[in-house]
Amino acid sequence: MPQIDPEKEVNAAKSRVDLGVSTLDAETTALTGGDFADNYPVIKKERQLMQEVGLWAPVSSRQPATPDGDQPPDKGAEKKPRKPLQGEEIPE
Repeated sequence: MPQIDPEKEVNAAKSRVDLGVSTLDAETTALTGGDFADNYPVIKKERQLMQEVGLWAPVSSRQPATPDGDQPPDKGAEKKPRKPLQGEEIPE
């Protein structure tokens, strides 16, 4: 399919998939007219071959960091009290 700015369109598709508002299958169809389920075995084989010769390395799985660089807290964990802003009093 013709694209005005392929790099921006691919980055936008990645963002939609990462956010969970789209799927790899939907984005594959939108960008190339292909089918992700048909492409996946070929992608897997190509990446395995590329990894064997050192041309590709898988991205490590990781949790997103919070803005201050800490890992997100476990669900159910107690929230740390925030520091008051200058001149602000926080009731106990």
